[in-house]
Amino acid sequence: MVIQKKIGVHNITVVKASNVDEFKEWVETNFIEISQQYVSGIEDYINRGYYYFVFDVVELEGYQTVEPIIYTFESDKLYYPIEITSYSQDFSSINLYILCYGVIDKETIYKPGLWPMAGFGEYVEVGRDELKEISDEIAIMDSAYFMYSKYEGNLSKPKDLVVEKDEVYTPSVFDKIGDWFGKLLDKLGLWYLLPSLSILLFIGFLGTYFHIILVDII
Repeated sequence: MVIQKKIGVHNITVVKASNVDEFKEWVETNFIEISQQYVSGIEDYINRGYYYFVFDVVELEGYQTVEPIIYTFESDKLYYPIEITSYSQDFSSINLYILCYGVIDKETIYKPGLWPMAGFGEYVEVGRDELKEISDEIAIMDSAYFMYSKYEGNLSKPKDLVVEKDEVYTPSVFDKIGDWFGKLLDKLGLWYLLPSLSILLFIGFLGTYFHIILVDII
């Protein structure tokens, strides 16, 4: 199956492949000759149940702003292909911005060689209005947590990012309070008070908790 469509400067071709030899023949007929490493990699993807591949050809003259393309598909896991990048180049810099209903476990980010940069230790929650400014499609969520991770270096042994549901944690109210409290202490330079004040997180009424914290800090 082959679907072709032009969107702006993007010439997009979506291919469903179940046979690597037929895929290789089609690519080399319509695009360019591909290496045996690339063929072996595609075969590995097919064997793992990934049958759809996208070719996006952009032809530009000089420097221009290119509108991004949104790919939407149903999945029971968060998935981002990194391994396929190594088939065409040895070195790469990948900036991955993630919006998710919860916070992804750092260890899951480390597995493919990504480095967690922001949104993992401190929660960055984005509301629906802010999501709508990004895209109406993304604004189907009431809120989301923003995370930023990065890969830069040699692509000799990369792995795809695969995040299962049990590797995503939705912060509780107390988690958010603790995060807010930590940021407040950091801003005020009062981290030395943390051992004596952290116990207050679990005692008293929520309103009293805030009252006690403010009184003790003052």
